[in-house]
Amino acid sequence: MILKQPVALDLSEGVEVSPEKYILLGTLGAPHGVRGWVKVRSFAEEPEAIFGYVPWHLADVSSGLNKPVRPRQTLSKGSLVRTLKPLDWRQQGAKWIVKLEGIEAPEVAKSFSGMGVYVPESALPRLSPGDYYWKDLEGLVVFNLNGKNLGKVAYLIETGSNDVLVVRPTKQSIDNSERLIPYIPETVVQAVQLRKGVNKPCQIESEHEVGEKEGFIEVDWDEAF
Repeated sequence: MILKQPVALDLSEGVEVSPEKYILLGTLGAPHGVRGWVKVRSFAEEPEAIFGYVPWHLADVSSGLNKPVRPRQTLSKGSLVRTLKPLDWRQQGAKWIVKLEGIEAPEVAKSFSGMGVYVPESALPRLSPGDYYWKDLEGLVVFNLNGKNLGKVAYLIETGSNDVLVVRPTKQSIDNSERLIPYIPETVVQAVQLRKGVNKPCQIESEHEVGEKEGFIEVDWDEAF
């Protein structure tokens, strides 16, 4: 890829984001080299896919509504963002590095270390039936096959073999235990019904006591674990 002529940018100030939801797809790391390149961690299933979203909306990940930092978390309304384009990128060992417009020195690149790479939710591709973005699973009530309320999905984490639901207790759950439940369709996860208003059809009729706008996940999981 041919590098474009650098654009003079005011990198000291950000602008407030619009009400549209922005989704975290990666984070920027330490500077690389002396020409303003920076390391990037991609949360995309295919890591290189993050470079297909242009421009990038960069913001302090601590501005997100959800913690800890994780893939697909949303950016809170009113957060300040800087919008930059990735001009060139390449794989460096097991990681990626990127050249962003207007960043020509490691000192400037360093000021972006730790920032999140956000893209508008509307830019994300539609998923096939049975596939979900993490953000859509967060907040769902989790029941086991015995109808026991195990809590709500706080967030998900990646492991080498599968994703894991972090389920935290609520006032309605059977106890105060936090549970780590592997997200393995059919083996563990038996059914998913998303919240009303999420752009996906309901899959099953609800036999569980959930709020009008709540969704749930049904799992084959013993409440003793």
